[in-house]
Amino acid sequence: KDKRAEILEAHTRNGAKYNLFFDAKTYLLLMMTESWTNKENKSFENKYFYSDYQEKGGLLVATKIIVEKNGKVVEEKTIKDLKVNTTFTSNFFDVK
Repeated sequence: KDKRAEILEAHTRNGAKYNLFFDAKTYLLLMMTESWTNKENKSFENKYFYSDYQEKGGLLVATKIIVEKNGKVVEEKTIKDLKVNTTFTSNFFDVK
C-alpha cells in the first residue's frame, strides 16, 4: 500500500489475466493477482502477497506468502528452508 510498483500484465489464451507488482526500487515481487470470468460470467480474483525476503541458498526469497481468494485470506505460507539445485547449468534453456 505504501510502495510504488512496476506492473507486468499477462493474459492467457483462456482469458485469465495476471498482474505482477514489483517494487519500483528493488524489483522484488510484492504481489500477483490472477483474475478470470467463468462460463456463467462470474468473475474471480486471487491475490498472492510476497514479503519478508531473506537469502536462502544464495537466492533472495519471499519467505512469507499470503493467498487471498475473492477478498478473503485462505492461506499463509512461510518458507523456512530452501534447497537449491546446484547442478543447474546456465545453458539449461538453450534451444537444441
